[in-house]
Amino acid sequence: MEPADRCGSFAGWLTALLLCSMVVPMLLPLLPLLPAAQASQLSGISASAARLDQLFDAERHIVGQLEHFVQLSERRLQHAKRYLELYRDEVSTARPSNPVRDFRLLQRVEKHWNEDLVPDQLLETLTSIRNELGRFVSAEGGPGAREAVETISAMLMVQHVYNIDIGELADGRLLGLDTGTKMAVSDIHKLAEIAINSKSFQSGLVWLETGAKVARARNETEWANRLDRRLLEAKRKHDDLLAAAVGGYELFPTAVMGRSPSAVRNEMERDVKLSEEYTRTFGALCRGRDLREAWQRAKLYCAYEKPHPYLYLQPLKTEVHSIEPYLCVYHDFLRQDEMQQLMEIAEPKMQRSVVGADGESTWSRVSTSARLEDGHHPLVAALSLRMQMVTGLDTVHRRGYPQETLQVCEYGAGGFFQWHHDFLNLEDSAVRESYLRVHPLQLEYGERIATVMIYLSSVLRGGRTVFPLLGVSLEPQPGSAVYWDNLRPDGTGDRRTLHAGCPVAFGYKWSTSASDPRCKQVHQVHCADIQKTVPED
Repeated sequence: MEPADRCGSFAGWLTALLLCSMVVPMLLPLLPLLPAAQASQLSGISASAARLDQLFDAERHIVGQLEHFVQLSERRLQHAKRYLELYRDEVSTARPSNPVRDFRLLQRVEKHWNEDLVPDQLLETLTSIRNELGRFVSAEGGPGAREAVETISAMLMVQHVYNIDIGELADGRLLGLDTGTKMAVSDIHKLAEIAINSKSFQSGLVWLETGAKVARARNETEWANRLDRRLLEAKRKHDDLLAAAVGGYELFPTAVMGRSPSAVRNEMERDVKLSEEYTRTFGALCRGRDLREAWQRAKLYCAYEKPHPYLYLQPLKTEVHSIEPYLCVYHDFLRQDEMQQLMEIAEPKMQRSVVGADGESTWSRVSTSARLEDGHHPLVAALSLRMQMVTGLDTVHRRGYPQETLQVCEYGAGGFFQWHHDFLNLEDSAVRESYLRVHPLQLEYGERIATVMIYLSSVLRGGRTVFPLLGVSLEPQPGSAVYWDNLRPDGTGDRRTLHAGCPVAFGYKWSTSASDPRCKQVHQVHCADIQKTVPED
């Protein structure tokens, strides 16, 4: 169920229970006075004086309960009505995961889901609501500090990476799609301040500038003047830091006083080239730009390949994106039913993704993932065998001598994987020491010779896989498998394979991947075969 659906059902449930809570206390005290068979037939009560006295006393007790109930709940009902009106205004229909929706969701929860909505003194008919609220706002089950920070980070990152017009974002449009939620000017101001406090002046200045424009368009003059003053202060601070050459800040390359920060950023984006630092090429590649030179593209090709007899009747649809290091896409590697089943198998095992020898959760990777061994399900074993036939590598899982197990990942709105290499860099003494302490078997397995990554779903917006040093940008295509070599022929890591998972802007991204250690491939691949070559005509 989508989060918007959950909120919708909660809002309806809250209204119904609030109404029921006014009726049920009126009926409960009457039940002991009525025979079980006649509880719904008030006209059948005896008219004796004693019975009428009992009925009179019961009514007086009910009225007293109602007065107490009204006193306790009147203010809370107004709070609840304001919350329901806000919800109906902002969430008209269910929307896929996106950072605007998630940000506003957390703002509503932070403001309204508290003791004032359902106090402890309210009658027992509201207990179920209070328990449900407690489940959501608790540290274990609800939106805690980490989720709040991630939602804000997702909003800032998605806007920055995809260079989204903040005005459109505030009006509920994200890369041409309707988010179903508008942002208040106060939200824009809050995000701008968070960006500046995080030393990201580029983003902060753009958010402040656009926030003032949005405020004017909405005739919110006070907010517009306030943001103009704050923008001037922030520009002055930016230029002072730039002049002093202070490190650790995300600054524009030139002074911005008297200039539009949005215009300066747009100029920077137009001039991106592959030869530049990959922190700049990252955004351009995530937006789908091809930064390769014409001579590089001229060497690429598509082919039907049959690396295994099993594939003679249905050859691989191979699209090569880089010759050296070798990088290609195998189209239609999985069927739709296989992708769906793989996601269903992995979902119960999903946990927060970790990286590194220590297996720690980190801000450089925002996703959930699950590890699946071949023995977990026949489909997993079949997939390992298929990868072996396609790559020529030994990918079948065996106890005592395994490759790394299959990993299934899900990235929600704002989910990403920062640039990294898949090889472990075991030449580095510090890295070797870390693995020796935490995962000594990895040293026996050796480096990861190659990676196969399969897309299990389409993504409404964002979620590309990019290789900044190669200028390659791959759009997620369900069922396609991406293969690349991690090592050079001499067995050392090929640093040109640096890659990243771009943030998901709208929707969800599912993928699965496997990497194979070198020691297992000694009888499969010779060093000279690690680097692929262009087939002869």
